[in-house]
Amino acid sequence: LTPGADPSTALYELAQEVLGSSELVRSVSLGQGQEQKAEKTIQICSQTGAWAFLQNCHLARSWLPQLETICKSLYTSPIHSNFRLFLSTIPTSGISPYIIQSCIKVMLEPPASIRSALKQLLCTSGIALVGQETFENTMPHSDWKQLVFGLCYFHSVVKTKNVYQSTWWSLPHEFTNSDLQVSLLLLQSLLPDISGTPWAAIEYTVGDMVYGGRTTTTFELMLLKALLRRFCYYKMLPVNIAECLEPSTSYGTLCMLIDNLPEDDSLSALGTNSALCTTAPSMQFQQMFLQLETLSSTAFQRFNLRDCDQLVLEKCDTLLETLPQPIAMSILSKSVVENCSPYWVILNQEASGWNRRLQTIIKTLKGTVLAVKGETEMDEDHKDVYNALASERVPKCWQFVPRYWKLSISMWISALSDEFGYIKKWVDMNIDPANEPRLPKELWLPAIIHPKGLFSAATQDYCRKHLCKLESTTLHLQLASKQDAVTVSGIYLFGAQWNPEKGLVNTNCGEMCYKMPGMAWSFSEAIPSPSKTYACPLYSDNMKKDFITIVHVPTLSDIILDHWTIQGPAMFPHVEY
Repeated sequence: LTPGADPSTALYELAQEVLGSSELVRSVSLGQGQEQKAEKTIQICSQTGAWAFLQNCHLARSWLPQLETICKSLYTSPIHSNFRLFLSTIPTSGISPYIIQSCIKVMLEPPASIRSALKQLLCTSGIALVGQETFENTMPHSDWKQLVFGLCYFHSVVKTKNVYQSTWWSLPHEFTNSDLQVSLLLLQSLLPDISGTPWAAIEYTVGDMVYGGRTTTTFELMLLKALLRRFCYYKMLPVNIAECLEPSTSYGTLCMLIDNLPEDDSLSALGTNSALCTTAPSMQFQQMFLQLETLSSTAFQRFNLRDCDQLVLEKCDTLLETLPQPIAMSILSKSVVENCSPYWVILNQEASGWNRRLQTIIKTLKGTVLAVKGETEMDEDHKDVYNALASERVPKCWQFVPRYWKLSISMWISALSDEFGYIKKWVDMNIDPANEPRLPKELWLPAIIHPKGLFSAATQDYCRKHLCKLESTTLHLQLASKQDAVTVSGIYLFGAQWNPEKGLVNTNCGEMCYKMPGMAWSFSEAIPSPSKTYACPLYSDNMKKDFITIVHVPTLSDIILDHWTIQGPAMFPHVEY
């Protein structure tokens, strides 16, 4: 199985067709403490002629050798002719070759496009979740067929968007067919009792409760609800289906319309633009390139070991001479004790964090030199540094942040030195612990290890000076420059562009990132009107795992906010190399 795949519905339908009842399937979900129950189920089913279905075998790897013994015994003991044993698992190395060779193997993969997903949900005989009986329901509501297809289309799109994980999701979400099944049952229970179409109830039950329960952030929930409104409320469906989908449309006609959809997903179907659709293929190519590069470096070391040792030693010596010296922490530590300003605390944290990074690099470089010379044992970190330097890559133990891992080692050290130099200048500005700490006039966000902590410190400092309530005060980043205000720079907008005259606009073809102008921070209790601004999230990395704050970007054009919610523009304090 692949994440999100659920074969149970198809198996129950097959049992209904072959055995005459789906109740003859005995299902056991494996996990801790379920081994004895699984063994008992197999024993009972083998005598009664029922089907045994063991789900998630990968969660019981320690029991799999016993399962192999049970399978071997089935060939020598008398069993019912109707008995079948079904196993479901993700690809894992725990299953023995005997079980794999003895089974008929079925690979259930997620659909690769919206068209194939719709065919699987609506038109595939035997496993279609929404068959003719469901679609041609005798319910008198005029919107039933459009809502059913809209939900199926919505479900197909959110599953397809897992391909573009870093563009929309912070993590891949396992939306299953059970989500769609529950949504259809809720829809069926809502429509007969209310005159008209209860859009608010549908959005809450389907968007917030069913699908929204799998999301991890507010922005992902907003995206799901915007997609639900797009396909169910606004009915922004493929043209050939939107024009023909009427209350009188038959199930056969719908299947023909789905067959006529293009195999490749269009940009309008995904609700995105061409710049964003290039992200997933680019990431896949980069991963493949790194694997090939690793293989080539291994081969190089095998045939040129002595030359490789000399090359690594030279690079280690060069890097040790190039790296800056750590920051002296005595003054900063004294400042934190004598002055309780939040800025002293955050400056001490930043300097300590950069010192730890430099010490890790220096320690592993010196250890690698000793290991290559044979004076110490070469551990995993030393092997990592050796292989990376031999192939001009950044070692994994140095990848403190994911944004620079694609650079060559020399460019990576140069970028690291620039960011460290910025923090060093900030420390040099505040050498007197008796005075209030000063902020740089321009805060270069890529150099800050803990940007969220910096913003929290700024908010605390403002509340102390102006006697405001901390819980009701918010830091805002504004595009308009303000006199005597701290400017935050080094921020890039991904998925859109900023135009001073038109506001937020779509990106041009081929342009992935747009460098934002310096933004001034301000503090207030009022939140900008949501009808005139897009709440653009600012993250610390491209994987969207560390949220920093919200930047309210004016939308001066007439484009509805759902458009930007689906496009998913986001800001990062760096550019992806």
